[in-house]
Amino acid sequence: EEEDEEEGSEEDEHEPNDHEVDGEGFISIWCGKFHENDEEAFYEYLQEDYPEDEDGMTSAFMKDAGISFYDEDFREGIFSDSGKITTLKSMLQRLSYNDSFTEAALVAAKTKKISKVNCILGIFDLKHEEEMLSEVKGLHFLGYFPYEKN
Repeated sequence: EEEDEEEGSEEDEHEPNDHEVDGEGFISIWCGKFHENDEEAFYEYLQEDYPEDEDGMTSAFMKDAGISFYDEDFREGIFSDSGKITTLKSMLQRLSYNDSFTEAALVAAKTKKISKVNCILGIFDLKHEEEMLSEVKGLHFLGYFPYEKN
C-alpha cells in the first residue's frame, strides 16, 4: 500500500507540456490591443478557474496560449488607463522588476513591429515556447526574457 501512495503522489505533480520548460528567472510577456478594448473582459479572459472535472487551474487565456500550468501568484496583467492605446515601453515599466528586461523586450517588439498597446501580461518564472498562434484576441506573444529581482 505504501508503494501505491508514493506512485499516486508522483502522478499528482505537474509535468510541463511541450510549450513549457523550467522558467525560473524568466518572464514570458504577451501584449497588444485587447480585442474588445474592455478592461473587465481582459481580466475575465485571464481569470483562473479550478473546474472540479479537471486537474489544476485553467483560464481562457491558458487554453488559447497552450499553457497547462503557471503559478498564479506570479502573473501580472495590466490594462491601460481607460483602455487608451499607449506605448509598449510605458506598459512594460508597470511590470515588476522591469529594469532587468525592458530593453530586451523592446528589441523583440521592434522585430515584431509592436509599439502601441492597451494591455500587457507578464508571467514570471515561465519560459513559454512560441508554438501557439502568434496573436490571440489581440494579444501577441512578445517572448521570454531573463529578469532579476531588484
